[in-house]
Amino acid sequence: NTFFDLEDLEVLDLSENYITHLPEKLFSKTKRLKTLKLCYNQLVEIKPRLFLHLSKLEFLDLRFNRIQEIKGEQFYGLESLKSLNISDNQLSSLAPTTQLNDFGNYSVLQNCKNLEDLQLANNSLTEVYADWKMLLNRLHILNLAFNNIQIVEVADLDFFSDVTMDLSNNKIKLVNFWDAPLVARAHLDVFNSTYERDLQIRQKRIKLDNNPFVCDCQLLPFVQFVRNGLTPEVQYLFDIPSANLKCKEPMALEKQPLIHVPLTSLTCRFVNPEYKCPEHCICEYRPIDTGNIVNCQGAGLQQVPSRLPLYRFANHTELVLDYNRLTSFSIPQNGSYENVTHFHLSNNNIKRLNISGISKKIKVLDVSHNNLTVLTPEDTSFLERTPDLNLLLLHDNPWQCDCDTIPLLWLLRKKFTAVKLSQNITCQDNTSLEKLEETQLCPSSGSIITTIIGFVLAFLSLLITCFTALYYQYRTQIHIYCFSSKWKVLRWMVSHPDIDADKRYDAFISYAKEDEPFVVEHLIPELEENGETKFKLCVHFRDWKGGDSIPSQILSSVQNSRRTIVVLSPSFLKSVWGIVEFRTAHSEALKTGTSKVIVILKEEVGAITELEDELKAYLQMNTYVKWGSPWFWQQLKFALPHPPEDPDDISCFFGCFPKISKDTRSHNVLQNVCLKDGEVAYVTEMSEKRNGKDLNSPLSPEKKSSLIIECVDTKLPEHHQNGTVINV
Repeated sequence: NTFFDLEDLEVLDLSENYITHLPEKLFSKTKRLKTLKLCYNQLVEIKPRLFLHLSKLEFLDLRFNRIQEIKGEQFYGLESLKSLNISDNQLSSLAPTTQLNDFGNYSVLQNCKNLEDLQLANNSLTEVYADWKMLLNRLHILNLAFNNIQIVEVADLDFFSDVTMDLSNNKIKLVNFWDAPLVARAHLDVFNSTYERDLQIRQKRIKLDNNPFVCDCQLLPFVQFVRNGLTPEVQYLFDIPSANLKCKEPMALEKQPLIHVPLTSLTCRFVNPEYKCPEHCICEYRPIDTGNIVNCQGAGLQQVPSRLPLYRFANHTELVLDYNRLTSFSIPQNGSYENVTHFHLSNNNIKRLNISGISKKIKVLDVSHNNLTVLTPEDTSFLERTPDLNLLLLHDNPWQCDCDTIPLLWLLRKKFTAVKLSQNITCQDNTSLEKLEETQLCPSSGSIITTIIGFVLAFLSLLITCFTALYYQYRTQIHIYCFSSKWKVLRWMVSHPDIDADKRYDAFISYAKEDEPFVVEHLIPELEENGETKFKLCVHFRDWKGGDSIPSQILSSVQNSRRTIVVLSPSFLKSVWGIVEFRTAHSEALKTGTSKVIVILKEEVGAITELEDELKAYLQMNTYVKWGSPWFWQQLKFALPHPPEDPDDISCFFGCFPKISKDTRSHNVLQNVCLKDGEVAYVTEMSEKRNGKDLNSPLSPEKKSSLIIECVDTKLPEHHQNGTVINV
């Protein structure tokens, strides 16, 4: 009956005493109590009906006691409670004796629906209760730091209220974000039209610092989240600081921040006995690229595993056989090797390599640090034809460097982008293989080849000399025949068309901002100022009009230029406007049926198969100019438009025939032109009648040719060599 007569009591402070227990009806008469402090005592339990009559209590402080469990109805009467602090106790559970909801355990606080601040730090709790998320709609602060929570589901963080939640310094190994897209879609259904604004307002602030995360495949979506790598709808759900989120396991990733962990290192071991992993090997699944990893590194193997496991969710397999005792390599039959795309075979004693049976989808082949002396022509030919091969390691092998090594030399030159550390691919005398020529590898074969080439060149030189002599002897007749032929190819050979004569610029240069020094310091000076032909270029920083939209400027620049020069580099591939400029130029080229796009490969951009689809298709069907090659400027200027010959500057077509192209007559000039008494003349109606010829009978082909040849062979008078034509 200590407080029996204190019915109007509102604040009661019993903190910092040695209270071990409180009578069940101690507060039965203090119904107006609003603040109760019981912290820093030695309470080990709370009687079931101790707070039953405190319906107006708003603040309850139970910090620093020895309370181990609360399972009854201790908090059922606290309907007005706003702040509850039970930190620094020994609580392992707040669940009642019965399960009340299918969505998870409810706590003993389910009736405290006005609760705003809940402090539970420094206990031994292991879960986040469902009623905190679904019923405590006014909860804004939830402190669960320094507890024993090990796994957090994304649903555990999805509160109805805009809560700030502290889960730091727990034992959390996994934050499961695999269902985060489903949670985000549920929010979109509720906040359809203004979801971005509403989600930002309702964003949950979660603190997860100093937890022992296990960085395996299950943690992948959470790692992507802290890197802002998930969809915006998911990223708007939570605000989680990532500075102090680090891996605890595995040992290779210990203390590494989640924001820097390679996504390819997040793997999980197979535990299902259905997937039989080779003995002494570790089989893992990597979800970032759905890869099946068979890791036999340092397993002491003397032969390749006879069979590999097939994981149903994996689309490729990576085989790691580094640091073993292999002396040869070949693909076992029926060993499930058809999906293997990565072969890591370094640091063995392999002397013979048989790659027959390897999939054409191979991406990585590492046979460095072995005892290989030669690759067969079949093996090198296969590797040359593999389009996805992007890493080929052949260094630190004792290559014998003779005639049998020539296919290997061809492979190094054709797959130069895939071959890494090529300077370490050496002969047995430490000579760099890439610096040798075929004749140095195989002198006898080189002599024969040189002799054959000499004979071929001599024969070709003789043919060229004969054709040249014949051409100069009969060049007039040849040109006349080609010009008057009905075959379009022959007429095209002696013409100089310029379909883009009305274009304002010779070329429009498309490049990324990072490549502007290359354009300003190299391209513009060489093309506009040096050489016999000076080209007029269009560059955006000089020739674009201020105020116009970028898409219209791009379209105008492409349409007003005879060519479009694309400076291809990794920066260009990341440039949105660069890709737009390429597509615009490519589209214009397709419309006109001409090749108007010139690609300059400024830097290596990786495998062509990984590029943007339209650019990849263009590079596979067309050649490009590579910066740094010996003939770079000659190739580039040859690809640019050539100024056509101006007929007005030529006194006579093909050297001797007078100009007749401006004659306005409707009949064929070449059929009716002739020379008479040393003058150019048309066979007109009057002259035909005087000669007694029938006007209705056209000239035969033989007569036309004879007439033309006769006309050409006759020397023109000086006063007719300016191309004038008269009638007889």
